[in-house]
Amino acid sequence: MLAARAAYLLLLPSFGLLAVFCYYPMLTALGYSFVKFSLTSPAEFVGLDNFLTLARDPYLARSLLNMLVLLLTGLAKLIVLPLLAAELVFWLPWRGWQQFFRSALIFPAVVPGVVMVLVWKMIYDPYSGLLNVTLHALGYRGAPPAWLGDERLALGSVAFYNFPWINLLIFLIFLGGLLQIDRSLFEAAEVDGAGILQRFRHLELPALRPKLSLAVTLIFIWSVQDFASVLILTGGGPGLATYVPALQMFQQISDGHNLGASSALGCGLFLLVVAFTALSLRYNREHES
Repeated sequence: MLAARAAYLLLLPSFGLLAVFCYYPMLTALGYSFVKFSLTSPAEFVGLDNFLTLARDPYLARSLLNMLVLLLTGLAKLIVLPLLAAELVFWLPWRGWQQFFRSALIFPAVVPGVVMVLVWKMIYDPYSGLLNVTLHALGYRGAPPAWLGDERLALGSVAFYNFPWINLLIFLIFLGGLLQIDRSLFEAAEVDGAGILQRFRHLELPALRPKLSLAVTLIFIWSVQDFASVLILTGGGPGLATYVPALQMFQQISDGHNLGASSALGCGLFLLVVAFTALSLRYNREHES
């Protein structure tokens, strides 16, 4: 560090911003989780009462179940499609086509995520949305489905919005993993007469295992943290059909009446992410050893 002190000094502003805007709010939330606190009353230390209240909260159990459903569907759509796209781009015979499709998949990343959610909200519109208009054109004459307003359809609609959109980061992770495989291994597999499925199962999939683990960890973190898409599409409704813990925390913070409980919920979600990440890292170490 002394030899490279200039580099560390140049990093100090970044560490300062991280400390102010990331670590300080996180530690503040940890402190608030042990107090009864709102914008209209002074803070009062209550120990673990906020966590015990959350454990008895009937809304939290339903929101955790909804989050699990969104997580599982997120794993399906955010793993399969980017992996398939990475395989197709990687095996294009002409390098120019590889560069073209790689750029074509990366370019839409400039569109903000909120815009995509709003577009899908219009697609799900029961009267003028593209989905119901298409069903009508195909001969469906029943009542137009209320994709976001029906308790039986809302959670599935939120789960599969953005399908079959390819997640850029996951796509690049898989494509980078394929590019790291020694080309001689593919040549040896071809000489041995391995087909496409055999090559994928015995060569590419084992090489991509660390990338898959990283992708699963990222998707888990995104699923636990995400509430913006649910807030814009359904607001957590109808009823509790699409209610998730992150949205519950956001609403409690927004009304300013129960900041201690919302901080406790945030700490619980943080511990959930840390535990899953630790298990994922442990699995990777055991597999490598």
